[in-house]
Amino acid sequence: MNNYTQFERAIQLVSASTKLYEENDFKPEIFHPISAGFRLWRMDYSAEVVTAAFLHEILEETEVSDEKVEKEFGNHVREI
Repeated sequence: MNNYTQFERAIQLVSASTKLYEENDFKPEIFHPISAGFRLWRMDYSAEVVTAAFLHEILEETEVSDEKVEKEFGNHVREI
C-alpha cells in the first residue's frame, strides 16, 4: 500500500467516526487531525507518523478500537 492510500484510508476512518461539531464550536472536529497530519507530512515525517497524526484522537474520542486501528494500519501506527 502506498502512503497516499494509507493517508486516504486514515482520513476516511476519521471522517466516518468523528462527530461533525462539538457544542459551541464553530469549526468541524475533523479539521484538527487532518491539519496535524498534513503539517507533519509537509515537515517530511514518516508515513507512520503522519497516519498516526490523522488518527491521533480517534481512540480517545470515538468508538473505534485499538484492534481496528492495528488491523487497518499496523501495530507501529497504533502505538504512536
